[in-house]
Amino acid sequence: MFPCVVAGQHVLAAAFNNPNPMVHPPGLLLNTGRIQYTGGEFYMYREGITEAVARVIREVYDESRRVAGAFGFEMTRYEDRDFMTRGSIFHVDFVAPFDVLGAIETFKGPTSIKNRYITEDLPFGLVPRAELGQLAGVPTPVIDGLVSIGSVICGEDYQRTGRTLTSLGLGGLDREGIVQMVES
Repeated sequence: MFPCVVAGQHVLAAAFNNPNPMVHPPGLLLNTGRIQYTGGEFYMYREGITEAVARVIREVYDESRRVAGAFGFEMTRYEDRDFMTRGSIFHVDFVAPFDVLGAIETFKGPTSIKNRYITEDLPFGLVPRAELGQLAGVPTPVIDGLVSIGSVICGEDYQRTGRTLTSLGLGGLDREGIVQMVES
């Protein structure tokens, strides 16, 4: 049913290949006004993934790929056209043979700004990517910006409360040490 499910090289590769942190934060944060105004009468995939939002999603993906490359693993490859659909890259990986219209477009919400699209995907998805990027010398300005904006919008410092390298037991390790740990 999900041909995209394949064995990952290690836990870090599996985490980086999760599309949620790449799609959800830009989709929600760049539509915050609409979500608040409508009280959740909103379809993020159908209405919120516009061309401009898709460009931000693409850049989060590109930054993530550069960080992954610095740690010696690959991410799923997507083409530009894969980002330019209402379901973004979810249309590539999560499509069943009978799903002609793209079921993801029918999902309503998020209904508030403190949705798991932010409260999970920023602190547990993007914060570690940004820290790994910083450790490897790979700039992540768009990821950093999303974490900062999401923190202000939700009133919580996700850089402090999220999964940091220290909270993951990776504090003090260099790039090679982290690679060795996740590969063993």
